[in-house]
Amino acid sequence: MSHGSIDVATLDLPSPPRSLAAIVQAASDPEASAAALAELVAADPGFSTKILAIANSSLYRRGAPVTSVAHAVGVLGIRQLRNLALCAAAQASVDKRRLGAFHLSRFWENSLRRAVAARVLAEGTNTDPMLAFTAGLLQDLGVLALMQTWPDRASEWMRVETELPDDRLEHERALFGLGHDEVAPPLAERWALPDDLAAAMAHHHRDATAEAHAELSTLSRHAEVVATVLAAADRRAALERARLILARERGLDRSAIDDTVARVGREVAEMAGLLGVKVKVQPELETIREAAFSGLQRLNLSYEQLVAHLETSLATQDRLATELRARNAQLERAARTDALTDLPNRRAFWSTLVEHLESAHEADDVGLLLVDADHFKAVNDSHGHEVGDAVLVHLARVLEDGVSEDELVARIGGEEFAVVYVAREADFGHNLGERLIARVQGTPCEVPIPASPLELSISIGAASVDAKARAGESATEAARSLYRVADARLYRAKDTGRGRVVSDDQDRGRGSGWLARLRGRAA
Repeated sequence: MSHGSIDVATLDLPSPPRSLAAIVQAASDPEASAAALAELVAADPGFSTKILAIANSSLYRRGAPVTSVAHAVGVLGIRQLRNLALCAAAQASVDKRRLGAFHLSRFWENSLRRAVAARVLAEGTNTDPMLAFTAGLLQDLGVLALMQTWPDRASEWMRVETELPDDRLEHERALFGLGHDEVAPPLAERWALPDDLAAAMAHHHRDATAEAHAELSTLSRHAEVVATVLAAADRRAALERARLILARERGLDRSAIDDTVARVGREVAEMAGLLGVKVKVQPELETIREAAFSGLQRLNLSYEQLVAHLETSLATQDRLATELRARNAQLERAARTDALTDLPNRRAFWSTLVEHLESAHEADDVGLLLVDADHFKAVNDSHGHEVGDAVLVHLARVLEDGVSEDELVARIGGEEFAVVYVAREADFGHNLGERLIARVQGTPCEVPIPASPLELSISIGAASVDAKARAGESATEAARSLYRVADARLYRAKDTGRGRVVSDDQDRGRGSGWLARLRGRAA
């Protein structure tokens, strides 16, 4: 089985420990006895400790303390035991030393948020809450397969970990050639997962109404929406998104949605203790609400006032309609603008790159520069994040002033920027990169510290393609390929001394296929 140019058979898939796999297999057998299962559980001391803790928790305990594995199996039931074994197997399936810079404990904290959100949303529905919990914990398991296969790309993935789910998945597909949801089928087969859990892993990022096991898949998608409110860098946007989606698709009012978010935040710590997952203190709902209120208060108030006037005053209808459109334009701009630098954000960057590839004339090259601030971590570590933010704002202005009106500069994450351009001459991208490097090095960066001005430098990876050479490939596919090649060249620029451009211009015209040429140059 393959996805595009990626053969999923070559992926390094996580495997469940044998003892827990045996418990899952036995618990899936309709003829299995509780006594036989208790023997298997008792043979795994770590898992025995976990199920005794869970059986004695407020979720299950109804009387005297549960003191034996056999009693715990009876309290939990065979189906719940299988689900708990799957959760434990997932946690034990990878060695963090094989994952590069990937933050494994943060991954499990986010997975636990999804699991608790799924369990809370399942209450009062036809879905078993513990099954929903298991689906939430497993739905991003494919990320671990991607990290085990490409540990050198973990740092890049971590940069977008706190973005909204759709943006994060888009970046993931650009980085790896496929998303974690597309790894689900071979993972489910290796783990012998039941069909409902396999479907939730594969379909939790899209409308699964027409798919088998649609209810669990949809619930998993909604759990992701709720959990993101606690995990996203932009919690204001995440909360508004949760209110919109859950109101439209689950019929919940704003109060119920906010209560769900608050409850998930409270219950994550309890479940973390039972499952042995390290988590930080979860954000308070009031803190999230205040951020949402302060960020949109003035804009939303004006919007609501305009709507009220439109309904009641025909005399001023035209004027108010114009103002309303302006407010909507402000909202649209806010959704596409980086809050710190006021540059276009990652969403705007991707749409612009695709649009350029769709509309470019055959004689034009569409190009991309990926720009990274050299040694930026040292600035934050030595001078603090306030100075780091000032440096990013300074770089944004220098880069923006160094390009023409036809070119787009965007901040796409951390200390990384992108420049999208259309070239009508050879070596345009390489020359543009050299000019930007010289401009950054020649422009003093004044910041409020004794060592000011700071001396800054940037590294650049450049890639371009002419519209004619990519005939037959969609603009979206071409954009992802272009990004991967520019990213590889950026890392080569950093590995070979920093403060330089690595581009394809010197190899222009070699080979037959444009992507083959680009990949050859990135090697």
